[in-house]
Order: sequence, then C-alpha cells, then structure tokens
Amino acid sequence: MKAAQLRQSILQAAVQGKLVPQNIHDEPASELLEHIRQEKSWLVKEGKIKKEKPLPPIAEDETPYDLPDGWVWCRLGDITQFVATGPFGSMLHKSDYVNNGIPLVNPANMKNGIAVASDRMMVDEATRDRLSSYILHKDDIVVARRGDLGRCAIITENEDGWLCGTGSFFLHLSSFIYQQYFVLLFSSPVSREQLIGESVGTTMSNLNHGILKNLNFPLPPLAEQQRIVAKVDELMVLCDELEAAEKELDALESRFAEYLPKSILQAAVQGKLVPQNVHDEPATELLKRIQQEKVRLVREGKIKKEKPLPPIAEDEIPYDLPDGWVWCRLGGVVSLLEGEKASGNPLPYLEAKVLRGQKTPAIVDEGKFIKEGTKLILVDGENSGEIFISPMEGYMGSTFKVLHIVKALWLPFILRFIELHKDLFRNSKKGAAIPHLNKDIFFHLPLPLPPLAEQQRIVAKVDELMALCNKLKAARDISVKHITSNIVPFPQQGEDELEIGIAARGEMQELSEEAAQDIKEMFGDDCNG
Repeated sequence: MKAAQLRQSILQAAVQGKLVPQNIHDEPASELLEHIRQEKSWLVKEGKIKKEKPLPPIAEDETPYDLPDGWVWCRLGDITQFVATGPFGSMLHKSDYVNNGIPLVNPANMKNGIAVASDRMMVDEATRDRLSSYILHKDDIVVARRGDLGRCAIITENEDGWLCGTGSFFLHLSSFIYQQYFVLLFSSPVSREQLIGESVGTTMSNLNHGILKNLNFPLPPLAEQQRIVAKVDELMVLCDELEAAEKELDALESRFAEYLPKSILQAAVQGKLVPQNVHDEPATELLKRIQQEKVRLVREGKIKKEKPLPPIAEDEIPYDLPDGWVWCRLGGVVSLLEGEKASGNPLPYLEAKVLRGQKTPAIVDEGKFIKEGTKLILVDGENSGEIFISPMEGYMGSTFKVLHIVKALWLPFILRFIELHKDLFRNSKKGAAIPHLNKDIFFHLPLPLPPLAEQQRIVAKVDELMALCNKLKAARDISVKHITSNIVPFPQQGEDELEIGIAARGEMQELSEEAAQDIKEMFGDDCNG
C-alpha cells in the first residue's frame, strides 16, 4: 500500500474507533453531547450566538458503520457554536488584491490542517474593514466550500485577523470538542465521501450551509479524541518516512532501465557475469594471435601501420582481472578506416539519421562504398563514439569511419565494450564548431581481454540480460492496478496487487532463475527491495 493510501486507511480507522482501544472509564459521548447543548444554550442566553433551528436526528439508514460503545452519531451543526459562509464573490474584485497585505484563506491555503498565506491572495486594511464580519480569530476553523472538499485549517494566533476567502466556510467548535480530532474527521474518507455525495454543481463540487451543518459526525469521548489524535500523529510520521522511501524508490525505478544495462556491461568486462573455465586458452595467447594478424594486415595493405601504443601502467588499471584475462589497449585490436571510394553505381547515402531510422536515405552515385554488415563508428558530431552496423550496402556518410576489428576476436564482445564507454567518448570530444571523436582516448583506452571462449559466454549472457532490460523498459509504461480498501486500519495486500517496483527488485515474471541469480549477485541486497 502506498503512503497516500495508508494515510487514508489510518484516518478511516481512527473515525471508526478502530485505531486506539476504548476506555470504559471515559465519560461517554452522549454525556459530552449534553454538555455541548448546555454550553450552546448558555451562549444563546448571553447573546453571544444566535439560536438555531434544531437539526433532525440521524436516521439509522444514514449511518455508514457501527460505532464502538461510548461513541454517538451527531451532526456537525450539533457540535459548533456557529457556522458562517465566507464573502460572496461579488464582494471581492481583482482590484482589491494587493501584493503585501492581509491574507485570505481559500481552499488552496489549507494544508495539513494549517492555514498558509499566498502572496497572490491578499487585501489591504480598508478591504478587511469593509468585510469585518468575515475576519478570522484564534480557534476558528476554516473549511473548503468548493473544489477539494475535506480541506480545513485551524486558525492560530499567527493567523488571527486574516480574512475568510470566498471559497470557504468558517466555524467555531464547542469547547468540548478537540479541534485536531475535528480536522482529522473532516478530512477522512467517510466525510469526504458524504460531502462530495451531497455537494451541488457540475464543473466543481460546492457545499451550502445546510449540507455542512448536516454532516454526520462520529463523536467519541473527549479523552478518546485526544488519544486518537496522538496515535494518528505518531502513524503519520511513519507515513512521512514511507513516502520519502517511496520517492527514492520511484527515482531509482525511473532510472533503473537506464542504469541496469550499463551495470550489466560493467560486470561483463570485469569477469563477474559468467564463471571462468580453467580449460580456456588464456588471453595472453589470444593477444599474440591478434598482434600477428595485425602485422599480416599491414603487410597486405589492408590497414595502415600505426605507432606502437605504450604499455599499460599500473596506475591505469581500474580493477583486478580474473585468471586467464589480460590488459591491452583498444587500439591494439581495432582500427578506424576511411573506406574505399567508389562511383557509378547509385546507392543509398548512409548517414547517422538514416541508420537511426529517422530519415529515408538519399540515392547518390559516388562515395565510400560499404557492404551490408559493415561496422561504422561516428567520429564527428555530438554523439561521437556511437556504433552502427550497416543494414544494407551503400555509401558511408562523411561523419563515419569503418570500425575494423581483427578476426581473432569475438566481435560482439568488443562492440559491447565500446558501448559501455560511449559516455566517455561523447564527453571527451575535441573541437568546438564540429566536435569529433578524441582518437587518443579511444585508442589508448585499457581493454580487459578475456579468453575467446569466455568472450562468447559473456556475450550470450549479456544478450539474455539485455532482453530483460527491454522488458523492464516496456513495463515502466504499463499502468498498474492497485487494490486498496478505505476501511482497513492497516495495509492489506491482495493477490492481484502489482507494483512497478517488482522490476527493480528482480521479481519480474518470465525471468529465468539463472538470470535472477545473476542480477542478485551483481547488485546484492539492492535487488531484493
């Protein structure tokens, strides 16, 4: 259950008498209600409030649930000394508002039982004097008359002298009612449901004086009112902590589909994704064959002879490699080729937007010819370092070079390694007007080289986990149904309830046990929720 839903369940349990135990020694609410009637009679006799018509008793079919012993149903008008409507809209005009003045209290200014001023809703002293019958005083309560029904706020010494807004009622409770309990009850699901059900208006819910005063009010003994509020305050602190944790989890989940692929690749190139096999030919032997192949390619004129790359210094090694692996430089296994010029045969011009599927290729008669399946690397532009595999034969765009990888290597492993470092290449571009790939960084980048057989196992595992990442990314856009109850005091999770967080916790359906174990080993307890 989400924090917002839990808050509503707590409030619902509170006003049903299910949150704290009853005490048989408490004065029953029926006696409390009699004290309130006597108080109102005395205030009428003293001329402090006006005598009002008696409100009708609550019929049996009006009560939404049974109350505990010692409680009683009454109406909101039974427990108030007065209820008043804020000024009508015609009493206030746009020209009456000032930047610095006396705040108005409208529904938008009621937050968590507190009145909060708004710089855009203030009036001057003259306007307040004109509307003096709507001035608020300490211990008044302001409630929403329209819009988000159920909002209310207690006026404290700090707000004494503010003005009730046009969208509000203001009232004063009997001294035998605990103000915080009233706020709790008024904002509870049962009260909101009744207010909305009784409200009038098509585009916005509106209350009138009669609807408000006739609101059903479950009245507990005064001592229990105070115990209820204390328990609610305690639980709301926990809800705040839950809400903060939810926000952190939501932030993690929103980035999870983005971060997980990179984490998978990082684990792959560190030798943590698949087990090593002592029978694999060590990478030192593979590196010898790579060097021999490059010498042969230079001799055959297929690649240019390059300056020797410096050996990898100890302070360049970011982590220890498993047995059988070896460090080398990326430039020792790949080359960037210009491509061969050709003409006379109309073919598609393969620029970056074409290869991304964002543009239909133009047909040109000449250029640098490439075959279908050619590996290309973007060397100019903001996305320098991005890798493409040509889906067709054509002429290579001017911002590309051919990425040549020696045949002795398992090609997909090197492509995954380059993909892992795409941010490095993009962030280290040279040039201002037309940024381009920093070839020094590209060629000098330390490459952790596994045995050839392990490269193949790594790529197979990466492909499996990347398929999972695609499912996670798709799942982020699926609306999830939450089954909740507005009457239970504590969270209950039904069998059908789903959380988007299942993805971040590695609980997604159709995930093999082996893949789930891989995720768990890579991320530890972070994947267990």
